[in-house]
Amino acid sequence: MKIEGTTALVTGASRRIGRALALSLADNGCNVAVHYHRSEADALETRDRVRELGMIGEAIPADLADSDECDRLWTETVRIVGEVPRIVINNASLFRRVNLRDASAGGFDRAMAVNVRAPMLLAQSMDRDLPEGAGGKIFNINDHRTVYRSRFTYAVTNAALTGLTKALAVSLA
Repeated sequence: MKIEGTTALVTGASRRIGRALALSLADNGCNVAVHYHRSEADALETRDRVRELGMIGEAIPADLADSDECDRLWTETVRIVGEVPRIVINNASLFRRVNLRDASAGGFDRAMAVNVRAPMLLAQSMDRDLPEGAGGKIFNINDHRTVYRSRFTYAVTNAALTGLTKALAVSLA
């Protein structure tokens, strides 16, 4: 798929890997919606760097644990950038230090919502809104390590994200 002139949505794009992905896309001619949750200053810096590369860049806040916020993130991306993203990179995740003994139902639910449900909801939005015949790409950034002693909920959501990615591949093929 040629990415030049297309639009991408990158979750967790304000810093680290997400920022590098957003800037690489922009450097290759892609407009980029820079998602962030709390890191507004970093997201604005990423947005500005996308714009310096001559591409449309916009920083859009959203709490991916809230399904309504996932929908708003998608809608705002389409409205602000002016087209349906043909690339979605699900990079945002909760990577909290918690072992089995200390894991709470609320923390587990939030990790599942951000790390697994949000990528599914964004995939649904993309599938629904892409014009017939327009190809798209979804990248779910996942950890090669599957088990962490001190990151129990993250390890569980890693496995779930792998399952989601496989199910999406079959469903959208």
